[in-house]
Amino acid sequence: MTKQELNRIFDNGKYAWPGGYEILLIMDDGKTVCFDCAVDNRNQIEEALTAGYRDGWKPAGWMLAEEMDLSPGEAVLCAHCNRVITQAEEEEEVCC
Repeated sequence: MTKQELNRIFDNGKYAWPGGYEILLIMDDGKTVCFDCAVDNRNQIEEALTAGYRDGWKPAGWMLAEEMDLSPGEAVLCAHCNRVITQAEEEEEVCC
């Protein structure tokens, strides 16, 4: 991810258009950070990106929360605040 890409994400806001899905950052350690925590820690994220730190704050990319490939019942949590960003629905049991 480049500094320009990161700035574009921050400038465009929390939700993608069209669709309104929440944007999340994928960090260099593979963990996800919600948009709100990314904004709150923007200076640390920008420093890690610019300096090339591998401290878990360097963004490797971004994706829409709804595009996560989750197993039934699995959830994606923000690595910083532990908020559930998105969660897959449980499979319904079919009777008879």
